[in-house]
Amino acid sequence: MKEIHTFDLRENKSETPSILRTASRAVALKENLLLLIYLKETQEYKFPGGGVESQEDPVSAMIRETKEEAGATITKIHSALGYIDQINPDKYDATKTFYMRSIYYLVDVAKEMSQLQLSGYETELGFEPKWVTLEEAISVNQNRINLGSKHHWTMRELWMLNYIKEHLEEIKKGSS
Repeated sequence: MKEIHTFDLRENKSETPSILRTASRAVALKENLLLLIYLKETQEYKFPGGGVESQEDPVSAMIRETKEEAGATITKIHSALGYIDQINPDKYDATKTFYMRSIYYLVDVAKEMSQLQLSGYETELGFEPKWVTLEEAISVNQNRINLGSKHHWTMRELWMLNYIKEHLEEIKKGSS
């Protein structure tokens, strides 16, 4: 699988991460629109998806998370586009290092959307699924970065949006 980017925010690069997490995220393209989650509280976009739970594989997690966060049923998985790694001090325990690998999959989703099944945290952030242009999503997330963001996902998602923009024709060929 292709490495898209690594964000390594450790001061000591030789320190071994003590908390490991895998996440998977859906990249759903329809014509010139992307299905993203708009976070009303932080005014930014993220891809539907989240952490892989025990006894779950990355694809199953992506299917579950996309249904919960976006109300979208995945009808086809075309390919794994690649992954982005994030390595940084743990926000809950400064003595630990957190490592997360986010795997992005190119998918199709059904036209019909169902009711969201959000966690309390997702509800607080105001998750709202939207079909938006790549340019709008990049602009909104770049603005969030410029204004400051305390969330680990903001730069990761902006990086992935720019990656899709740069490789859009190649990605579209993978969905046909």
